Amino acid sequence: MRELLLMLALAITTPPPAATNRASQDAAEILARASERHRSLASLQVSFTQRIRNPVLETDETSSGVFYYRAPLAYRIAFTRPAGDVVISTGRDVWIYLPSSQPGQVIKSPVTPASKGFAPYQFIFDFRDQYEPALVGKEPVEREPAYHLILTPLSDAAEYARAELWIDERSWLTRRMEVEDRQGVVRSFTLSGHKLDPALDPTLFSFTPARGVEVFEQ
Repeated sequence: MRELLLMLALAITTPPPAATNRASQDAAEILARASERHRSLASLQVSFTQRIRNPVLETDETSSGVFYYRAPLAYRIAFTRPAGDVVISTGRDVWIYLPSSQPGQVIKSPVTPASKGFAPYQFIFDFRDQYEPALVGKEPVEREPAYHLILTPLSDAAEYARAELWIDERSWLTRRMEVEDRQGVVRSFTLSGHKLDPALDPTLFSFTPARGVEVFEQ
């Protein structure tokens, strides 16, 4: 179960409008710059740790692995924990093969231009239009300086009830991310070891089901 502690400071005098506007502008500028930085990448390789907390099922699970990306829609999420699980987008189809929990089957679904996929950082592309950012301050992530942003949805149409981002102060890349969906499930990612625009083997973005594995198309 998660606890989110929000500390609100109340002052006798209200900050002048210029200061409030400046803080809001700073947050929007950071988010815009981070979004453009991610969009500029032709390819990416990064290690990740993912934590999923489900208050309804009372589960708290942690996984890890390596994420490979090739613009615009190809990616591979290769889990080392649990070993053997993989999610692959060929750019045309997404294959979800999770033998640790669903042995003997794989899910295949088409990729559309609007697909966000499962890439931890790709959600950032929509944040600029659907959320109002606020700058909490600077907080290190794995000893690296980062901007901490809290994003509040502008409407109920936004996918997440809450989102937080930690943006690297020097590279403008996502270092950490936490989102909470409308059912209260909290998903967090910590990203490290970024390799920018590496030459990636094309076979990383292909998938052929093993013999005996049943394919379920969506």
